[in-house]
Amino acid sequence: KSSVGVIPVGKSSVGVIQLACITFFAVAGGPYGFEDTVGAAGGQWTLVGLAVVPFLWSIPLALLTAELASMIPEAGGHIIWVDRAFGQYVSFQNGIWSFYTSALDNALYPVMFCDYLEEALYAGSDQSFPPVVAVAIKLALVAAITYLNIMGVDVVGKAAVLFSVAVMAPFVVMCAIGWPKVQSNLRGALALPREEPYDWGRFFAVMLWNTSGFDCAGTCADEVADPGTTYPRALLLAVAMVVLTYAAPTLVGLVVLPETTAWEDGAFVAIAELTGGK
Repeated sequence: KSSVGVIPVGKSSVGVIQLACITFFAVAGGPYGFEDTVGAAGGQWTLVGLAVVPFLWSIPLALLTAELASMIPEAGGHIIWVDRAFGQYVSFQNGIWSFYTSALDNALYPVMFCDYLEEALYAGSDQSFPPVVAVAIKLALVAAITYLNIMGVDVVGKAAVLFSVAVMAPFVVMCAIGWPKVQSNLRGALALPREEPYDWGRFFAVMLWNTSGFDCAGTCADEVADPGTTYPRALLLAVAMVVLTYAAPTLVGLVVLPETTAWEDGAFVAIAELTGGK
């Protein structure tokens, strides 16, 4: 085990930007999957949630992770923290249930990737990938991400920076094109009455799920250069990235697609088309 505050010689050194991007992908990875909050409770409550939840949920999680990872800069993150506080039995329970949670949670992303790819390639039609092709795409994505993780945290950090730019570039363009509409039409779009009943369970589940995961940044603490300084800066930067990633495209989307019942997984593809065309 490494000494507190000391990075062992020969270890990779992950800096602020790399750690922020790794955390960004652990939490969000883009606005994909956030559409259901609008579909469940409408635009007004979604914007209220984005204004409140980061302060009551995301920032406390980020600061907790920053403090513990700085105190105990070892690989293992929350499993080691729980072991130090409550012993091996509780730590084992934490680890095994985290494993099951990660297995179920990570299984969503290849499916979402395939859904968005279908929306982009077959927009406006009922066509979809054949089952064999869909499975092949999902397996290829899992294999690529697994390979990056095997290569080490330093490689993952560099790849996360590149992926962050690649993932967010289309949304930056979409928001730049659609922002004048937001300034002139947002109030009218938010004032439209909602005909469907509110689904508060789905709203809170999706909102909290999409703004959690900051504790995952603690699992690579022994690879982080100067954790006492790097973690607070990186995690607060990650919080800002996550909130902006959800807020800006949602604002544009509410203007060009004010019918909130149409907001479901894949809706941002339709929003981008309505904003800037095919």
